[in-house]
Amino acid sequence: VVAPLDKTSALAGKLADLEGRGMAPAGAAAKLDAARKYLGVASGYLTKRLVVGQTVLTKVATSSFRLPEDASKPIIMVSAGTGVAPMRAFLQEFKHTKRGGEAGKSVLFFGCTHKERDFIYEDEIEEALKMGHLSEFVPAFSRMQDHKIYVQDRVREQGAAVKDLLASGGRLYICGSTAMGNAVFGVLGELGLDVTQLRKDHVIIEELWG
Repeated sequence: VVAPLDKTSALAGKLADLEGRGMAPAGAAAKLDAARKYLGVASGYLTKRLVVGQTVLTKVATSSFRLPEDASKPIIMVSAGTGVAPMRAFLQEFKHTKRGGEAGKSVLFFGCTHKERDFIYEDEIEEALKMGHLSEFVPAFSRMQDHKIYVQDRVREQGAAVKDLLASGGRLYICGSTAMGNAVFGVLGELGLDVTQLRKDHVIIEELWG
């Protein structure tokens, strides 16, 4: 017998943390916890809606994101919005493997609208920096100044460093919207990099949508 995954407590816990940082309304966590149970999408369907005898079509989608076997190679991560998900997974793996010391430089470019409104993984990133698992964090908060700043603008500003890291055997991971990815590819082209070849050689690895 398979039980559905109950995500309510985890969601309430995250909301409580956001409340404490002024990024969610007061009482939101308690209201969520009392209102209803939030079940995992897949496990909830399998245990609550699926009828015995029905057929379900499934597909395992493998991620193209794999860290280099050689930990001495630099890593550049570029993401915006929910595209930070695999980058968080990388940070968790860095923590588990105690990445640091002799490991190659790791740089995270991340974009969202406002530091005080939707930068919800700030604590995880700060911890990674403090522990030495992440070498550098380059934020792009698009709505915190008169002119909008996006991750591709930060990549342009850090162009020389990006080129040096790739020239030393680094890999560049991009995750987020197709529009953001194409904008980053455009900036890399401006820097004189052959994006098509780098993608073929799996130096640039992307997961884009929309």
